[in-house]
Amino acid sequence: MIFDVAGVLISNFSPQFWDEIVTYAEERSATELRRQFKSELRQDLWSGAVPDTAFFTWISAQIPAVHAQEVERILYSHLAPLPAMERLSRWSQSADLHLFTNHRIEWITPLLDPVQRYITSMTVSSETGYCKPDQRIFLSVQEKLLRSGSILYVDDQQKNFAPAVALGWRTLLADETGNWLARVDELLL
Repeated sequence: MIFDVAGVLISNFSPQFWDEIVTYAEERSATELRRQFKSELRQDLWSGAVPDTAFFTWISAQIPAVHAQEVERILYSHLAPLPAMERLSRWSQSADLHLFTNHRIEWITPLLDPVQRYITSMTVSSETGYCKPDQRIFLSVQEKLLRSGSILYVDDQQKNFAPAVALGWRTLLADETGNWLARVDELLL
């Protein structure tokens, strides 16, 4: 089993993060700031081309009323474990569990530490230099798989499924209502 992290095991910090950040700005919308982030910094941040602190200083440069340390505090306040984290222990008894995410290792490690013993491997874009849906990061995950047989990949972004399907992985969309949890239980328990 391969799980995305953001939106599957740990909450996505968007859009609540962006809504809170723009409260420090006059005449700036969350949509506008997020769009600018995607065009100017997203790829470099997720691929590890820049340090994680570049995100905090970038936000502070866009909205001078908020200091980089406050941006960091706000970011971490929007990252929290989701219900699937509680099931990893049980799921690991039936399958090798691999994590695969576009994220910063520094941001997710504190939340994943309690379940680390259930994880066979973790592939994080900030460490590989590639972001989903780049096929190279999928191949990096493929190399870490220990068991042969059926592979199920769970992600909350449908756009990330094409490279997985090309590798022969089955896919499952982690829907916001959490119905996917029961499907994984059915498959593993």
